[in-house]
Amino acid sequence: MKTTASNPGRAGAMGLLAALAAILGGAVAAQAAPAASRTNQADGAYRLLADVPYGMGSNTPLLMNITLPNPEPVKPVPAVILLHGGGWSGGTRGGMMSQCFLVAQHGYVGVSVEYRLSGQAPFPACLQDCKAAVRYLRANAGKYGIDPDRICVWGVSAGGHLAAMLGLTENIAEFEGDGGNPGVSSRVQLVVDCYGPTDFDTWAEVVNKWAADEQARRLFAPPPPDDKMFQWWKNFGLTSDSGVVKMFEGKAKERAKWGSPITYANRKEKLPPFLFVHGSLDTWVPLQQSILLANALEKNGADVTFLLKINMGHNDHKAWPDILENLEKKLPLPSAVQERTP
Repeated sequence: MKTTASNPGRAGAMGLLAALAAILGGAVAAQAAPAASRTNQADGAYRLLADVPYGMGSNTPLLMNITLPNPEPVKPVPAVILLHGGGWSGGTRGGMMSQCFLVAQHGYVGVSVEYRLSGQAPFPACLQDCKAAVRYLRANAGKYGIDPDRICVWGVSAGGHLAAMLGLTENIAEFEGDGGNPGVSSRVQLVVDCYGPTDFDTWAEVVNKWAADEQARRLFAPPPPDDKMFQWWKNFGLTSDSGVVKMFEGKAKERAKWGSPITYANRKEKLPPFLFVHGSLDTWVPLQQSILLANALEKNGADVTFLLKINMGHNDHKAWPDILENLEKKLPLPSAVQERTP
């Protein structure tokens, strides 16, 4: 596993990584849609297609926003699907438009996706919608100048959980759903999981162990009285977090493994590369959630990169340059591929 720590703060990066290894072990040392309803020239570097229907969920059209590079690339380019957070019960596709514009400015097709929230339909509806979005883009790749064999998914928080699930559950029928374009693959070629929950089943157990570890407190917790992050981690429960309770219809204990990406980490199918991004000061999703899945995937032979952002909280803004760098390495633009060809 390629592991990096950036922006060292109170402790040096190597010290943090060594501490993580000591504490946790492992490797841390629908139908074809009509044209968009609205087209805008939002910036000289991209063109926005807003409110594009990509499928159906609960008899309601599901929408995405698409940003196309401008000028239009001569050859098809990779697409980057952006999945918002919000605890599966909130958030909108508008929340990922900054990332959508960013990737388009760098020559990729950006796609910010709406999915059903837990108040509309329980899990796996949200995952089924995300898979429908992948199928739509692959089926309509020519229309948007997308390379159908190079699709990345970049999710944050709850969206990170869905991104990981997308990368690990190809061809599992109950997760595919019937949102549109049946028979088209929902496979993705790169997963960027930014601080997404990965293991609901052991969350409380691992969190309590972490919170009780003095070394972890010394390295990661802000000084009192601002160390509430550890108290929150300590008090979390499958039956007390409203987002998880809603998502699993009050049956989180029974469905925790079923809805956890780590459950599918040992599948025999070829897995896409994973980039994990997590901040050392995340007060919502414990850092161990990313580490646990990263370790499990590496044991199964997956290509895993782990980016620990020192002094970053529950957001990915400071990691954007690193994410773009990883994207350009794993899914380079056609011009970059040509430049590397002897």
